[in-house]
Amino acid sequence: MEKILLIIGVLESKAESWYPSIDFVLAMIVLSCSIYFFEILPGILRKEKMIKHEEDI
Repeated sequence: MEKILLIIGVLESKAESWYPSIDFVLAMIVLSCSIYFFEILPGILRKEKMIKHEEDI
């Protein structure tokens, strides 16, 4: 992700290496969003009548 931001010019780095803390924060954001999505997914599928029971997932 940071490489894309560097290419399009949003971020700027004068060093050859990148900051691992930015990688860690971005990875945690993606992980948190994924966990949240998988928590709400059964309710959405039940509402759309795609599943009937929790075991169907």
